[in-house]
Amino acid sequence: MELQDYNLNEDERARAGNDGPQFKNLKFKKESHFKKWLAILFSTSFLFEVLLLVIHPLPYYDKEYTFYILNMLSSKDQYVPVKYYLGDFLFAFMFLRVYFLIRTIFNFSIY
Repeated sequence: MELQDYNLNEDERARAGNDGPQFKNLKFKKESHFKKWLAILFSTSFLFEVLLLVIHPLPYYDKEYTFYILNMLSSKDQYVPVKYYLGDFLFAFMFLRVYFLIRTIFNFSIY
């Protein structure tokens, strides 16, 4: 069996050395395309963008939240109930999608 019939990984390639005519004919193992795809898929920037796009208000689902806030208009010793809907928070969070607009402008500009 000749040396050119083997598939070597990086450690075996380092041990084989590059002095000799057989080294030019060696076939090396390549990194899997699936591993590269998984590395891109689970990158922090991709997961951040998916999180931004997944958040949206649910239709016909209005859950009410009540916060008790200090009354600043009178004696400042009473708490006043303030009511918010879940959709209010989700709409506010959706404004983070402006990030995509800014990124698109930078991608298609000369800067």
